[in-house]
Amino acid sequence: MIFATGTPISNSMTEMFTIHRYLQYDRLQEMNMGHFDCWASRFGETATVLELAPEGTGYRPRTRFSKFFNLPELMNLFKEVADVKTADQLNLPTPEVEYHTVASKPTEHQKAMVKELSERASKVHSGSVDPHIDNMLGHYDAGFTLRTYTHATRQVQDQAAETMGNFMIQIM
Repeated sequence: MIFATGTPISNSMTEMFTIHRYLQYDRLQEMNMGHFDCWASRFGETATVLELAPEGTGYRPRTRFSKFFNLPELMNLFKEVADVKTADQLNLPTPEVEYHTVASKPTEHQKAMVKELSERASKVHSGSVDPHIDNMLGHYDAGFTLRTYTHATRQVQDQAAETMGNFMIQIM
């Protein structure tokens, strides 16, 4: 079996554990690390910090992984099945990047959607709504849609398409 990826671990520790489970299931069992909690307790440290509540109306304490430890042991375990190559070792050509930050004010539609999400989240947290009817997963999905799609005006979409087209012409 061959797994090939350019970004095996890009967002979270669970990605690393998932790769281990796919490629080293028996090895994890042998080391008593078949469950995520066992694996994570050997390689990750948690920290509790205040984060903005999903509904945007206050802060809540959240415990998240803050850093890896026992990194040499973790990498040795990973390298039993992985052939890791860095960009420096591959020496591949990379395009120059042009970064643009565009700040915009929320539309009335976006403001109304955020207000509705906040009201829904308050009901979910107070327990006044059946979780089968509404829950925070639905809020995440609605928030993702709000962040991803409603801010992209036709002009922004056209500019992105033109930029990608110009880039593709240059590399071909």
